[in-house]
Amino acid sequence: LTLARLYGDYASTGRLNRAQYDAMGGMPRVVASTVGEVLSATPDERTEQLALLRSAFIPWLATINPDNDQPLRRVARYADLPTDSHTLIDALVEKRLLVRDERDGQVVIEVALESLLRQWDELAGWLGEERHNLSAADDIERNAAAWIAHDHNPAWLLAGSRLTDAETLSNTA
Repeated sequence: LTLARLYGDYASTGRLNRAQYDAMGGMPRVVASTVGEVLSATPDERTEQLALLRSAFIPWLATINPDNDQPLRRVARYADLPTDSHTLIDALVEKRLLVRDERDGQVVIEVALESLLRQWDELAGWLGEERHNLSAADDIERNAAAWIAHDHNPAWLLAGSRLTDAETLSNTA
């Protein structure tokens, strides 16, 4: 993304250098300006678009890494993303912030650059706000897979705080 922007802005000079990169504001500015190109300049429309993007990113396209508590991209089936967000998702794919692919006969979307999760201020804020819920949801997904591996044994399911955690998260949604 940044290299494409550098090339587009400075290729005519015949050289690309660090000063040009710095003049663009580096990666954070490139990410912010690219997202800004997708969003409306009208405040009410922009607020609505951000709400749609939040519903697509949280929890479908981003989560929190349980090992280091850092933002982590996820692969989402396009069909699972909120339908109202598809136009914006398509625009972010066009801008190279997201990647569209096909896996196992399904169209999937994922964040192209992990840095997007930290350098897009709104997204970083959403992840911060939802950190606990995202971690809990990921724990539940892992536990659900483990429950299946334990042949749906109710004794395993009821051990520890698994059921209580799932009920608490379900009630906050």
